[in-house]
Amino acid sequence: EVRQLADLDINVPSKIKETAINAEKFYKHGLALKKTSNFFNTMHTQILSSQRPMLLKALIGFEQVVEADVEVQGDESKNSKKNGVQWNAPSECGRYVERLENAPSECG
Repeated sequence: EVRQLADLDINVPSKIKETAINAEKFYKHGLALKKTSNFFNTMHTQILSSQRPMLLKALIGFEQVVEADVEVQGDESKNSKKNGVQWNAPSECGRYVERLENAPSECG
């Protein structure tokens, strides 16, 4: 939208331009996370109840991959983390998304 405004010769403040440029670095990771989470969050509707026990190990493995990289909550002053991903670093976000996308084949 910032590009569209600029194309219309509307003056966009530099702070907003910088924020938009920074956001572009994370956009593809956000889309990949959304795709992966939608798949796993709707999986239960596509699995026959008789197949669920066969998938339990894989789903637990996926959950462990997700939880291994989340920040530890509770110590706000230090913002400590347990093997956590730094959400302000595009390269770390990319590695996290890649681990999530590869988790089903590793866990199954």
